[in-house]
Amino acid sequence: MAGLTMLAGVPVAHAERPLLPGVGPGDRRVPVDAAADPWRSVVRVQTNLAGRCTGALVGRRTVVTAGHCLFNPRTRRFLQASSLHVLFGYDRGEFTRHVTVARVATDPAYDPAAAVPMLAGDWAVLTLAEPAPDQVPPLPVSVAPLRPGMPLMLGGYSQDRAQILMADSACHLLGESAGLLVHDCDATRGTSGGPL
Repeated sequence: MAGLTMLAGVPVAHAERPLLPGVGPGDRRVPVDAAADPWRSVVRVQTNLAGRCTGALVGRRTVVTAGHCLFNPRTRRFLQASSLHVLFGYDRGEFTRHVTVARVATDPAYDPAAAVPMLAGDWAVLTLAEPAPDQVPPLPVSVAPLRPGMPLMLGGYSQDRAQILMADSACHLLGESAGLLVHDCDATRGTSGGPL
């Protein structure tokens, strides 16, 4: 899954709102159209426990997201597929399609509750119970070498603007560390699992 990294407005005065983790005072995130390319391939992943994250359609029946989004800290186990829902075109409580999840695969060595979780294992692959809508193309997964300085975009359903898709389209790759891509994209909780 090289090239696709899991993790994602108008700036508000610093005194009015504390900074969010992953978003600095010069917040570059802006609302994007969930029905336009490439954003229509970014989905909202909902759980029956009212949790949510972002995911990316990478195959007609395949969505990738962050593993920690599917972890129940009370039971210390990952949620079952029957507890997961994928929403296409989500915007302000409306969506174009709801698809259930048939199977979930996570890294067997990844434990989100560990004192030091293995971050490179923080991924999940969701197999959808039915294909994605025909008008939603899977995002290509890059296998080409990535270079520091390369322009990037990161979009997702951030905790502070959970009802709309937000994106930073003016960020860059800084390098790699421990199997992860390091970038300067503005993103915060909820954007986890979004495509980079």
